[in-house]
Amino acid sequence: MARLGGCPGLGRLLEKVRGDPEVELSEVGPPEFDVPQFSRWPLPLDMWPLWPLLVEKGFRPRAYVAKPRSRGAVERIVEAAAEAGACLVPRGGGSNVVGASPPLGCCLILDLRMLDKILWFSGEDLVVHVEAGAVVSKVEEWLNRRGYTLGYHPQSQSLATVGGSIAMLGSGALAPGLGNIEDMVLWLETVIPGLGTVTLGSRNSPRGWEGPGVKHLFIGSEGSLGVVVSAGLRVRPLPEFTGALAYRLPGFREGLEAARRLTLWRGARLLRLLDPSEASMLYGVDGAVLMVEVEAPDRGLLEAMEGYVEKVASASGGSRVEGVYEKWARARYMYDEHVRQLWSAGLWVDTIDTAAPWSRVEDLNRRLLEDLAGIPGVVAVMSHAGHFYSGGASLYHTVVMERRLDTYWRVWSRVAEAVRQLGASITHQHGWGLLRKPYLGFLGGNYRVFCRVKNTLDPGNVLNPNGISSRCSRVG
Repeated sequence: MARLGGCPGLGRLLEKVRGDPEVELSEVGPPEFDVPQFSRWPLPLDMWPLWPLLVEKGFRPRAYVAKPRSRGAVERIVEAAAEAGACLVPRGGGSNVVGASPPLGCCLILDLRMLDKILWFSGEDLVVHVEAGAVVSKVEEWLNRRGYTLGYHPQSQSLATVGGSIAMLGSGALAPGLGNIEDMVLWLETVIPGLGTVTLGSRNSPRGWEGPGVKHLFIGSEGSLGVVVSAGLRVRPLPEFTGALAYRLPGFREGLEAARRLTLWRGARLLRLLDPSEASMLYGVDGAVLMVEVEAPDRGLLEAMEGYVEKVASASGGSRVEGVYEKWARARYMYDEHVRQLWSAGLWVDTIDTAAPWSRVEDLNRRLLEDLAGIPGVVAVMSHAGHFYSGGASLYHTVVMERRLDTYWRVWSRVAEAVRQLGASITHQHGWGLLRKPYLGFLGGNYRVFCRVKNTLDPGNVLNPNGISSRCSRVG
């Protein structure tokens, strides 16, 4: 059993939680990594790629985990933690890659995966009300059988939960056409210390005036303001017709030109632009590759849309390339095999999400490719852009490196330096967690306002005190 001598608050909390018939309480750890596999990642760790390196160096975390079966049980645990002076770390599927639900300090991990019910659904109103612990892919399959879809497809969809996606400001492959998680949340129910369960947003109108959009404070708050227990999500009918195309372009600049035109058109549901580094390494293509998906309720309209995509790609020097889209679609969720191969070769990998306005995307991409490749211990760097907006795009750099802590942190130091100098964002959809804790100053006034809210709603610092809110005690 974990020693509680230095954690009197946690000891008091465990005494209150034990015996609750709607809570499973257990001790977990220390984790073991023979070969890391995301589909079987050990508690109490989330999927931050640094954890296996630390475990390899002797890090042996243990933690207590509480699994509530009902919203009422969550309320009782949150109230008990506040009374005991203990802290809670809300956890969904644990698929975040930034250490956002760390097993640190005297905190109880609140595993919400037993809250996995679909509460109700309306095909007429196009809404589904689902508990926070429901796995995204399971909700999607349930909707698909009824002819509907969320349209939210993160790479981790077989692990990520609805509540975790909301807490981490998740995004998926179809975001260019269908939006990010924040565009899908109509309302949410969250448990706040001292307030109990509160419904934020409108359950009675597609756009009711509910004050200054308070629900958005909790979307992306990484479990530090409240524990999301359920949400009402926008759904849409499955498309009647879909099409997928892929084009080779001379370079990343030409690909950005085409992607920008298609983004402003707003007709593509998926846009994925591979830098030549990634196109060559993964698909053997010389040049950049732009993959596009479109959908329509009518075949004639679909063919017209595909014709416009062809016109835009051709204007940027593009030509059709066969097999690339199909290979990507088959392998996009098969990350366990890639991880196994890298670990067996003595290597490791991290993925870096950044974002910038159109005028800086190309420079940021080039800067990161060059800077990261020059770090001792980095074996390979490749990149793509996968989320596009009227004002800019996000970048995704994959870095293969030796299993060295100094290499890992040098990579992130170079990333921080590049985004600061070029005027970009150090994250798009992965969040902050422990990984980006040193760079919270980049948030400026956003962080000061966030901390005022945190200090007001959770003055006892009960919820996830080690992550994004870890410096709020310094903010007046």
